[in-house]
Amino acid sequence: MTSTKLNGIEKQCLLMLDKTYQSAPVQYQHLKNYSLCWVYEYCTQQYLQYSIDLTGIQTASQKFWKAVQLRPRILLEGYGQSLMRGLSKRWFLVLSGWA
Repeated sequence: MTSTKLNGIEKQCLLMLDKTYQSAPVQYQHLKNYSLCWVYEYCTQQYLQYSIDLTGIQTASQKFWKAVQLRPRILLEGYGQSLMRGLSKRWFLVLSGWA
C-alpha cells in the first residue's frame, strides 16, 4: 500500500468520524478521542507494515505520537507497546542501513 493510499484512508476515516460525532448525542462525545486515537494507531500499523524507508518510518512515528497525544494511556496497553516496539525496530534497521 502506498503512502498516498494511506493518506487517503486516513482522511476518509477522519472525515467520517467528524461527521459521526457532529450528529452523535452528547453522551457519546467523550468517545471521540478514543476513536481518533484508533485511526492513528491503525495508520501507524499500516505505515510500519508497508514502509521500508526513512520517510515512511518518520510518518509512522508522527501518527503514533498523535495517537499518544489523544490518549496517553495507550503507552500502557499491549497494542500501543507493540507499536512502540515495531517503531523502535524499524528505526534501528533504517538508521543502521539494514532495511
